[in-house]
Amino acid sequence: TCVAYNVLALATEINSIFLHGRKLMQMMHFDFHDFRYRIMCYANLVTFVMFRFGSLVVILYGKVVFKNDVSMTYYTAITLSMVIMIPINIILFWRLLKNDVLRYKKESSQHTTKHRYHNGINNNTKDNSSSISPYQNGFAHTDGKSKVM
Repeated sequence: TCVAYNVLALATEINSIFLHGRKLMQMMHFDFHDFRYRIMCYANLVTFVMFRFGSLVVILYGKVVFKNDVSMTYYTAITLSMVIMIPINIILFWRLLKNDVLRYKKESSQHTTKHRYHNGINNNTKDNSSSISPYQNGFAHTDGKSKVM
């Protein structure tokens, strides 16, 4: 069982290929919206779940099922490594998710807003009198009446 757990632990290195590939693309100044960068990010997340979380689940399952088949020293070592590896992988996954998926969605929504309001001027209006930002100079213009903000 010792060799099997080590093979599972090495399976996490498959994810490292995509993790380092993503970092290299950042260092080469790939645009975050580039198709190749997006593919690398999603491949990184998929392999992260498969090889990192999948390995942890199998090891935790083996800890429960084969508890009586291993020495107490080995069982303690596996337990301590899981106590360390589970939080590390959760934090790393959250960082990747936040930087690659959530930031991308936020930037996409800001991209459309950015084109509508540039320097406080609404570029989508036909009437020039309403092209002033509603919060310019601390006043909100609603129905022809000004309200102090």
